[in-house]
Amino acid sequence: MLTGLFPARSSSCLVQHHTFQYNTKQINMYSIQQEKINDWKCSNQPLVLYFHGGGFVFGDIDTYSCFECHLSKSLNALILHVDFRLVPEYTLEETIEDVINVYKFLLDADPNIHRRLIGMGDSSGGMLWIYLLQWIISNNKPIPQGVVLHSPWPNLEYLDKIARSHTDGYLSLKLAYSLRQLVIGKDTYWFEVTDEELSKISPKNNSFEGFPPVYITAGTNELAIDAIRDMTDIMR
Repeated sequence: MLTGLFPARSSSCLVQHHTFQYNTKQINMYSIQQEKINDWKCSNQPLVLYFHGGGFVFGDIDTYSCFECHLSKSLNALILHVDFRLVPEYTLEETIEDVINVYKFLLDADPNIHRRLIGMGDSSGGMLWIYLLQWIISNNKPIPQGVVLHSPWPNLEYLDKIARSHTDGYLSLKLAYSLRQLVIGKDTYWFEVTDEELSKISPKNNSFEGFPPVYITAGTNELAIDAIRDMTDIMR
């Protein structure tokens, strides 16, 4: 989907695949950088840890590499793209487990990595960052220097507060509901999801104390705009 919004990846932008094991789970990650790929473990290498969007259902390095190459060039930073597990082949709990394991792995490799790391995510990837930040703070882990969220889903409940006047040309209300249904399971009704179950797959509302600086962008007519504004007001 994003390949139609951004130019094709140039030959000067390089992508390197990494596979690692953490807590017996295999996780795939990619380094993306212009001209040459520096070692992400290097203590003076600025990093952007990117969680892609796609409603937890689609999105991969092929979809996002051209955009991430643009980011690498603009920010003069190395981009780390996380290829987390997707719904419905896996559960959202497993997706979240992947991003938590990635952060643990990075901290194990360099306990000071948070000092040179910025988080970034779009759409559902933005929600993953909100969830991860809450996990980081509740578990007393070092927080990144800041986070940039593009049109983030504040949580899985935002669809219940959408004004029908919003006419997002990219994500229809019907598609958004379908994506959420895939996340909770096709045989589960939304009203059947308990608070305990929701806490394992969706960020807590109004729980932003201790967050690093957060920069949020959103379109004025997208589906989640009201929920994003509410979240932003609370963060302030």
